[in-house]
Amino acid sequence: MIEFIDPCGDNGRFDEVLLRFSDGTIVAHYAGGGNKQFLTTLNPGLYSTTDGHACIFRVEQDGSITNP
Repeated sequence: MIEFIDPCGDNGRFDEVLLRFSDGTIVAHYAGGGNKQFLTTLNPGLYSTTDGHACIFRVEQDGSITNP
């Protein structure tokens, strides 16, 4: 099972989402412009979306997503 998470709510057409797999792993796509794009797993910590909204969100120790 894969859960789609919108860490900052619906912000329009090109809104960044996270993927949470059944084992709890959270995966994000980051874009740095041009060909600088990659997938990465997220550990607990503070992050910012790269979809142009620069929304701040936190991955908590229990895997929940919050907005500080």
